[in-house]
Amino acid sequence: MYSLYINNKSGTLIYQKDFSTSVNHSANDKIRLASTFHGLCAISQQIAPLPAPKPGSFSFLQPDGISFVEADTFKLQCFETLTGMRFFVVAQPGIQDLAPFLKQIYEAYSDWVLKNPFYEQDQPVRVESFDKQVMRIWEAWRPVVGAV
Repeated sequence: MYSLYINNKSGTLIYQKDFSTSVNHSANDKIRLASTFHGLCAISQQIAPLPAPKPGSFSFLQPDGISFVEADTFKLQCFETLTGMRFFVVAQPGIQDLAPFLKQIYEAYSDWVLKNPFYEQDQPVRVESFDKQVMRIWEAWRPVVGAV
């Protein structure tokens, strides 16, 4: 696994963590990647060939957009919350489904960031306890996904 990104509902990068020493992107490159992904998700929501939702169904609650992209050199997997937050990870190709990892990160975000009285919604995440929790989750997943 290379990197974790968290975008708020307006597409702003609010958290980023590199898990690999081989990743050498500038802060601007990371912001550009996150905002480009947000734009691609917005476009894909408009042009996706999905059937129209049935009246009275709760399909409007289901997040849509890009859930994963797999290429020769990387895999990108995304978890979108019902509030529009996007948690996505960039990993080596051929890796297993990372949805459980992303959901664990989301749970940690809910517990350590959103419940922090000093955190302001949609602002960059600077919560040390969340960083520690992300690393604990990463360490638990490292044997499963392999270190790069």
